[in-house]
Amino acid sequence: MANDVNVFVKEFYTTYVDAVRTKLDENGQPIPFPNPRPGDPRYLEEAYTKPVDMVVLIPAHHPKEEIPHRIVDVKRNAPMWEKIGPAYENWKQGLETPLSGTPLAAWNGISHREAELLKSFMIRTVEDVAAMSDMALTQVPIPRMRDLRSQAQIWLKAQDSNMVRAELSRRDNEIEALKAQIESLALAIANKSTPAETYEWTPSEQLDDPLTTKAKMDEMRADYLNAQGRDKDPQPVKRKPGRPRKVAVEGDEAAA
Repeated sequence: MANDVNVFVKEFYTTYVDAVRTKLDENGQPIPFPNPRPGDPRYLEEAYTKPVDMVVLIPAHHPKEEIPHRIVDVKRNAPMWEKIGPAYENWKQGLETPLSGTPLAAWNGISHREAELLKSFMIRTVEDVAAMSDMALTQVPIPRMRDLRSQAQIWLKAQDSNMVRAELSRRDNEIEALKAQIESLALAIANKSTPAETYEWTPSEQLDDPLTTKAKMDEMRADYLNAQGRDKDPQPVKRKPGRPRKVAVEGDEAAA
């Protein structure tokens, strides 16, 4: 029982035991023992009635066995206290101990009479039925207990599968909603500005190739020169070294 956490809580209760404690004065300080002798306590002591919280545990493998434990002892067993602690705290607050699992009333694989009989053995949930040991099955006066345990195990597995499917469906819906938001955002961005790489130029808007443009200009220049009776541009006069001579203007020669 010390290391077995597969137990059921039958009840909590408080008992009282005689104990001795150090006697305190009106200021809450220990009162020294007067004229102490070897072996005498250092302080005065007094008898009192000490409350002790208890819990009655029933092993899952032996539902007819009831074993009382002090709460202070149960707290030293971490796995045991993890299971019993919440129920104890509820009891201290005057609350009803909540069921850890699916109540038998929510399971359609058992009759009302069978459920009430199982509750008398502190088997109150479908999980309790599924976890029953072979020895515990023989303690309950229900002929089809092995079949009930198998049905409880199958039912719990089906519930787990349903929960997994529901979780996957929820995640799929979230993903689809995110996809729709992304598409809507992308469409809004596209409507505000069209990227340059997606713009389609029409032939009339295309720029001429620089080489083609130069050829056209050369052709136009040649046509102009032919019209002037020349087939090429006049060669510029080369400048000789020294200061250029002054060229007389026709108007000045006439005046002279």
